[in-house]
Amino acid sequence: MLYIFSRLVSRQPTEIIDIDSAINKELTKVRKYNWARFWLISAWLNAVYCIIFWLGITGRISFMVFMLSTLIYIVAVLWAAVKAEFTTPGANCI
Repeated sequence: MLYIFSRLVSRQPTEIIDIDSAINKELTKVRKYNWARFWLISAWLNAVYCIIFWLGITGRISFMVFMLSTLIYIVAVLWAAVKAEFTTPGANCI
């Protein structure tokens, strides 16, 4: 699913931020790069969480460890998404 979402996001058209089309292309390239990093980070986090989830449902780790790892997973994915969005320069920094 993450691969499908990343392909959908990468096919979005160039955003018009400034009159200069070269600036628009470069900012779109940076934005797509940051979101590609987000999808890669999310895939790795999801893989690790799947292992922890399996350990939790088989009873090999305690419920508290499972819930703590779920909280860490949620925070990490949200942090990666916020970082991907806000590290992309916008029109105000041109």
